[in-house]
Amino acid sequence: MKKSFIITFLLFVGVVAIMADEEENDPEFVDVELTYKPVKTGLGGIPYPRMPVCVPSASICDDTLLINGIGGDYTLQLETDDGVAYSIAVEGDTGNDTVILPSSLSGTYMLCLYVGNFCFYGTINL
Repeated sequence: MKKSFIITFLLFVGVVAIMADEEENDPEFVDVELTYKPVKTGLGGIPYPRMPVCVPSASICDDTLLINGIGGDYTLQLETDDGVAYSIAVEGDTGNDTVILPSSLSGTYMLCLYVGNFCFYGTINL
C-alpha cells in the first residue's frame, strides 16, 4: 500500500513540475489599451453613428498581434511620427484575428485599426 502511494505521489509531483515548466516558457501577451476617434468620410452630414461604440481588444507578444471584437474587414496600420511604417488589409470574419507583424519592425508605434468610420488606436512597443 505504501509503495503504490509513494509511486502515485512521485508521478503527481512529476506532472506538476512539467506543467509548471511549460507555463514558464509560454509567451506572455501584453494588452494594448485602445481608444477611438471618428474618421471623416467627406460625404457631408454626420460622419459617424450617434450610438455607443464597442472598442475591440488587442494584445501583443513579440511580433504576434491578437485582435478581438471586430467582426468584419479592417485596415491595420503602424504609424510613426514620420508616417505609416506598415499597413495591411485584414479580412476578419470571426472577430478573433491573429496578425503576424514583420520581424524587421522595432520601436514604438501607434497601432491604428480603421473600421468603417472609426479609427481604434493605441501605442505598442516591438
